[in-house]
Amino acid sequence: MHDGALWAAGERGLQRRDPSGNWSPVVPGAYDRGDMLLSLAFGEPEAEGYSTLWIGGERGLDRLPPQGAGPERVMSGAAVVGILPVTGGVWAATSRGLVFVDTAGTVAPAADVPAFPAGAVAGDGELAWAGIDRHVWQRDPMSGWRRLDELGMMSSPVTVLAVADGMLWVGTVDELVAWEISGGPVRRYTFAAGDLPLGLYGERGIAAIAPVSPTRVWIATPAGALRIDSPF
Repeated sequence: MHDGALWAAGERGLQRRDPSGNWSPVVPGAYDRGDMLLSLAFGEPEAEGYSTLWIGGERGLDRLPPQGAGPERVMSGAAVVGILPVTGGVWAATSRGLVFVDTAGTVAPAADVPAFPAGAVAGDGELAWAGIDRHVWQRDPMSGWRRLDELGMMSSPVTVLAVADGMLWVGTVDELVAWEISGGPVRRYTFAAGDLPLGLYGERGIAAIAPVSPTRVWIATPAGALRIDSPF
């Protein structure tokens, strides 16, 4: 949601649903070339309160300035699956690793983080987390990025991260992990074969997580959404 409207990105480009419930394309024609959109996020408010829209796709990262005529490509050659706006730019989870893109469009790899594919990125206040291959990394302004060894190695590459009510949620193809950010216990649930429905083409795994409480969570799969109560 942004400015009372719902924004969505996917195989049909960028769409906006206004408060009246009407959907309309944003920058028609810009994404008719088969560039599947995978992520989007609004940056921090700029002049006059407007924000740049960052758009991640299979082929790179674009930005749509508040007063721009169309999207500007700032990074090519990598799929961008997650975007986290922060002061001065955005963190982007890409198939080539975790990168920082400043407001001028300069792209720099994350320092002290291995250049493995990044599957997700999330933040809460000054803290940020990234799923790098099978590990989760955490960043704070004082010490930078560090691997969260207390979470251990996931069963497969991280596909999604979510933060709510002091909990960090981690999703993979067959695993759901919850951790109290303050340093509480790690709770881990592994789905058995057949627990999660497959998509139309056999896709599987957790695509999104929407926590309701520390013991209740909605997860999105390629075949639809599921609510899980007290999974641990």
